[in-house]
Amino acid sequence: MQVAEKWDDQMAPGSPDSDAWRQRARRAEAEREAAQTIAYSAGSTLEAQLAPLERRLAGITGSRSWRLTHPLRELNLWRRKRSPRRGGER
Repeated sequence: MQVAEKWDDQMAPGSPDSDAWRQRARRAEAEREAAQTIAYSAGSTLEAQLAPLERRLAGITGSRSWRLTHPLRELNLWRRKRSPRRGGER
């Protein structure tokens, strides 16, 4: 809107376009603000869904059994990478 006002004095007073740009600028601002609100709402919804999943993951990966089986998981990962028929390079 500020940029449009800068050029307002270039338009002839009383011309049909003299007020139309204000309406278009206000509509564009309203659409931008609506889009920001929708994006913020969607982000908030996703964060609300993600929070319990992150807590659950932290509970699992912080458990004693998870820490004790870490070497076994690493060994299996290494073995899968080496074996061509188990998902490694072919």
